[in-house]
Amino acid sequence: MDLVSHLRLRSARLGGRAPYWAAAAVMACLLGAAGLLAQGIERRLEERARAALASEGADWATVEMAGRSAILMGTPPDERARLAAMRSVLVSSGSGWFQGVARVRLRSGPMSQVGAEPSTASSCDEPPPGFDPSVFRFDVGAAGLSRRQLDRISVMAAGLIACPNWELEIEGHTDAAGSTTANMRLSARRAEAVRIALIGEGVSGDRIRTAAFGASRPVRGSGGAIEADASRRIEIRLIRKEQRS
Repeated sequence: MDLVSHLRLRSARLGGRAPYWAAAAVMACLLGAAGLLAQGIERRLEERARAALASEGADWATVEMAGRSAILMGTPPDERARLAAMRSVLVSSGSGWFQGVARVRLRSGPMSQVGAEPSTASSCDEPPPGFDPSVFRFDVGAAGLSRRQLDRISVMAAGLIACPNWELEIEGHTDAAGSTTANMRLSARRAEAVRIALIGEGVSGDRIRTAAFGASRPVRGSGGAIEADASRRIEIRLIRKEQRS
């Protein structure tokens, strides 16, 4: 007897209730399969992250995956080593749900406090890494950050934490579509989204300033024509504290 005939027979015996049980069974199977798939992805990400740490020579660190978030454990010998390890894990698997590490955090060691910058970090003569290029693009009317942009912010935050003598100015811009008021609000939302994401990665909000310009500063091409796609952007500028007047 095939499955369909079996379900029909069960339905007749149970007064038509069998299809509901069958649907519940199918749903349970699907959920179980999804759980196994997620576990397989997590194991694969962890394998790639460990290989990246070994290639980097970061023998001070171990890594565990929690979904797509990588948790580094260990005490780095210095800030440069910590940053190099975090970056190696972040880029170990590319991007996308099936292969990408979304976030990297350090659980133990001198940099373990999420949301608080270390007081022992030294000044940096050169700009912190992770800011090239420092322009984010947006879709029409959008102010949310993509997964790739959040990945970049994670790297930026690690560099800023390692170099506390650098501050940020985040400028929000839009294209010319819409009213002046709406564009000013949208550009402010874009800048604020980046600021909040950086703070969430542990950068002090006191080091971040935002500005909204709406459509007043469009990007122009080589021929002088305004490029709407390029104008929908965030620009991030680095400033050394010593340079402030």
